[in-house]
Amino acid sequence: MNFAEMVDADIYNVFLNTEEFSENKDIKFRSKDEYKTIKVIWTDNTEKLKDEDGVVYLKEYLMSVKISDLQEEISENQKIYIDHKLYLITAFEEESGMYHITLTRGA
Repeated sequence: MNFAEMVDADIYNVFLNTEEFSENKDIKFRSKDEYKTIKVIWTDNTEKLKDEDGVVYLKEYLMSVKISDLQEEISENQKIYIDHKLYLITAFEEESGMYHITLTRGA
């Protein structure tokens, strides 16, 4: 087994192991008709900020997913449905066969 194959196997065995770090999310792109259940690492980075008028929430999420599971090219400002809620991709990076995607969602 070469290094690339070991990294690919580790994505599922370590990072996307639902008993450890990941969870299943139903994902659908606007270009598709059906949802697909995919293992992802989901982090809610929502922050509560105070200003002189009250409290403002900055809703931001980070999703890490195996690129081959997504079966879709992604881009900034692309809309994606996750668990039947609409999100906007604001940034992403590719690393070792995974996308790390920053998402926002309206209040």
